[in-house]
Amino acid sequence: MALSIPVLNLETEIVGVPMKNDNWDITWLGTKAGYLYGSAYPTRSGNSVITGHVWNADGSEGIFLGLEKLKYGDQIIIKNFGSVYSYSVIDVKENVAPNEISQLFRKGNLDYVTLFTCQHYNEANNAYDARIVVRAVLTSVTAP
Repeated sequence: MALSIPVLNLETEIVGVPMKNDNWDITWLGTKAGYLYGSAYPTRSGNSVITGHVWNADGSEGIFLGLEKLKYGDQIIIKNFGSVYSYSVIDVKENVAPNEISQLFRKGNLDYVTLFTCQHYNEANNAYDARIVVRAVLTSVTAP
């Protein structure tokens, strides 16, 4: 399964991130995007929550660097089993508190993908103070 965001020139693999001890360990993701278990499987009905690094542990740029540049109407594409699922950005929120996971798991009547990454690294406590959350709605499916 692959994720593409044309305006960011981003293409990457999507892998599953299991929950362990009430948390998701995403340290190993590297250049991949990870969908969080507990959210809808990408391309299935519901809200799929997908994350990626803004900066990698080695200091290199992460795949979601620039996620805050997305705007209403920008396209997010997921390819799965030969089908192409196109989503349109409907909301971009910056400075979301790390503990506000309700922003990630919001439900609705349509099929959504919610992308998020870290924002505002705080050297004093060696953690990110905020998150960027991008929500997009399914607009079309092209089957093989």
